[in-house]
Amino acid sequence: MNSTRRALIAGAAGMLAGPALAQPAFPPIPFRRTAGYQGWAPPGAQDRLPLEAPVIFENGRQAPLGAWMGGRPTLLILWALWCTPCLAEKKPEDDLLLRLRMAGSRTNLLALQSYDNQPIGEARTMLERLGARSLPLARMTPEAEAKLAYLTGAQAGAARSSITLPAMALVASDGREIAHHAGKMAPLPGRPNWFVTPQAFEMLMRIGKEF
Repeated sequence: MNSTRRALIAGAAGMLAGPALAQPAFPPIPFRRTAGYQGWAPPGAQDRLPLEAPVIFENGRQAPLGAWMGGRPTLLILWALWCTPCLAEKKPEDDLLLRLRMAGSRTNLLALQSYDNQPIGEARTMLERLGARSLPLARMTPEAEAKLAYLTGAQAGAARSSITLPAMALVASDGREIAHHAGKMAPLPGRPNWFVTPQAFEMLMRIGKEF
């Protein structure tokens, strides 16, 4: 077999194999068109959350972020006591979590205290005061702060003054990022807070079934 014929065969094989090897978009395009996805940014270059990043629980125990997620689709919420918009969203977040639990959804909401000098006990006291008693709470370690800084729009090692909170990540059960958002989520028409919209509830229910 001469070299020209080999090249033609190899090229044809590559054309056949190419589509089979191509990775589908994640999340799928039809999901990105759901109403609740509006305002979220799709995964960027870092398309998988650093599940090995350690977090600290209220009892002082430390574990990887992935262990806290427990293999469930998650809305991870980065917040701090100094962040006024973060505090305003805590009760609606708690209400949304309770609705999801009542509906049997696998999707969880996790409140991760981040870039905050106050102890985690103060964070729990604030959640209680705001009526957000159901939200699971943990605190970032410095290692986790560095690895998750990109969610806030900042670079790893950047000054805290460059951090934008609240920041959120929608995460599939395998750790793949579905979407992220830095700053207060813009409300959907007719609703002052994204967390109380039917679109948000329906999207998180869908995430629990599909991801």
